[in-house]
Amino acid sequence: MSSKLINVRLASADASKAAALMADGVELSNLMREAIREEYERRSARRRKGTDIRQVLHELDERYPLPKNLPPREVDTRDRIAVSNYIAERIQRKQKAIHKRLKGTHKPR
Repeated sequence: MSSKLINVRLASADASKAAALMADGVELSNLMREAIREEYERRSARRRKGTDIRQVLHELDERYPLPKNLPPREVDTRDRIAVSNYIAERIQRKQKAIHKRLKGTHKPR
């Protein structure tokens, strides 16, 4: 088994705690290995479990409901292609309006 040395800088309070642990016979290298393994497993389990996005969205809708008097949306926000086309059209319209406005202010030489 190959091993890799990792140095860790400790604040004085943490260094004092580490010294107290060593004085009590705790091997800090084993403690670090165990902490790394536990944190890795905790994060791996969270990734495997995944996040239920529908549940998150439902909670957001419950916490921040939309006002009842909002007009209907111009595009179905669940359709990514429709949203992409809508955004592209809006950008093109704004660019045309800007070019039209600038065209009138441009003075030929």
